[in-house]
Amino acid sequence: GCSQTLLVRYRDGPAPVRTQLSLAMAALAVHMKLHFWSITDGERPNVLHWVYGKLSGDPANVNVMLEFITVLPQEATSYKLSILPARRREFMKELSASSPDAFSLLGHYAQQGNVSEKTAEQILLAFGSWLRVSDDIDPKAIMESPLTLHTFNALEVSTDSIFEAAVDAISELVIISSGGLITGMPEQKHLPLVQLIVERVLKLRPRLKAVVQSAQEGDGDEELAKPLARLFSEVCLRCSINIVLSVR
Repeated sequence: GCSQTLLVRYRDGPAPVRTQLSLAMAALAVHMKLHFWSITDGERPNVLHWVYGKLSGDPANVNVMLEFITVLPQEATSYKLSILPARRREFMKELSASSPDAFSLLGHYAQQGNVSEKTAEQILLAFGSWLRVSDDIDPKAIMESPLTLHTFNALEVSTDSIFEAAVDAISELVIISSGGLITGMPEQKHLPLVQLIVERVLKLRPRLKAVVQSAQEGDGDEELAKPLARLFSEVCLRCSINIVLSVR
């Protein structure tokens, strides 16, 4: 299509232009029925597969693909688009069904060597976006995914933007693992994943202590303190029982 052609043409152009083209492509996906995205007869239609098939031939298209993957689920919940409520609900179901494909694709990108900081951040942003539109996740698949390892490793990165993107993704993991409820105890099938999250977050306690101490001395990093505090707050709110068991 025209949008896909322009995405490739301006892949190295100004970031705002690339973003607007990705949004245009995502808006098209919202309006088009699922059967439009068929690639071959007998294959389940999937807009991700269709766009990946058009862009994957050239490694230089990675950042363009990642930006599209990020904005696609965001547009599904955007009320700037004029679509009927029934079509919005239908598209949300289509995205939820495609989330394993998105996670697999993002995991593939996360495994690539020499990933730039910008690409690493974009992978995390896309992960968070897709978790927000997922009705449920396969906790075993998520735990074994290189995408999850990439996210946890990003918590050790000093770059504010990467750290904040990792916090967003982990917060979404916690929310979906708890069924969106503040119960203090996630579903049984999600317990191993939540326990892993709790263990990795608790390892950040020295970092939190250092940030608080720096703030008290008037030399704190506010950009780091905000997402760090939010991460601890989210995990403590929804996983209190797991935290008690972890520190006993």
